[in-house]
Amino acid sequence: MFRRLPKNFDKDVMTRRMFTPTELTELSTPYPHLIRKHIRRRQLDKALALSSEMKQSHVLLHDFFAATCTLLWSWVGEKLEEDSPEAMFRYVFAQSARRQFFDAACAMAPPHLQVLLLAKSWRAHSCFEAGANPGNFSIQEDPVKFTFHLTPCGSGLRLWRNGWYDAGQSGALSGQKRTWPYQRAGFPYYCIHCPFLNEILPYESDYKTIMWPVDPPANPDDVCAWHIYKDRNDIPDAYYKRLGLQKRSVPANKYLTPGRMYFSKAQLQEMSKSGSVSV
Repeated sequence: MFRRLPKNFDKDVMTRRMFTPTELTELSTPYPHLIRKHIRRRQLDKALALSSEMKQSHVLLHDFFAATCTLLWSWVGEKLEEDSPEAMFRYVFAQSARRQFFDAACAMAPPHLQVLLLAKSWRAHSCFEAGANPGNFSIQEDPVKFTFHLTPCGSGLRLWRNGWYDAGQSGALSGQKRTWPYQRAGFPYYCIHCPFLNEILPYESDYKTIMWPVDPPANPDDVCAWHIYKDRNDIPDAYYKRLGLQKRSVPANKYLTPGRMYFSKAQLQEMSKSGSVSV
């Protein structure tokens, strides 16, 4: 038996629109379009509010996918045995990264272009410093290489700091010393894609060397460091030995001037924040 509606019930409530057509249009408009619209109208407070809202929206989706990857990869390692992630990553990156990264990297280009591209990626991956233990990074240059210091990165180290690998949580740590967790037990499962993506698979491709060697964090409070060597022949043997690989010589980059410094400290600081530079 349905309850009888009170006599004063507003029947129009059932058909009343919750949003105006203008509001619905705005809800379906990408954030950058809305921000530019308010800047053109000199409504800077609204533009800033939308920028903050966009950051929070971005990190929620980003963190959902990062957590999902962690739990999926952990499930694979625990349910299908710890040898399984290697076959999984080889398949996944053969269908994606080989074309997007390894093949493209074979084209010889000035070494600092990788820095510009990777900085763009890390700014997005850091979610513009939103979320718990927000992603953050800095860049240093010396005569031989560029180094990205991730304090933390936007995903793997953040997940570790945010407790996804604590007792009672579902994130797994490597159980044995193997090649892909950098010969470490207790290595976070999300982070195991880095040895494959940065080092093992580029070496096995036409690229023929490690791409971006990593100094991984020892614990959640540590720093993760990615290196881009201006001449790939200068990558130290130790990065190859830990993976059981033999270092190869490759033709030197014809665009490289040995010892050249490509960026000022101010430019590196700007790249690691919100803007880019032109050189």
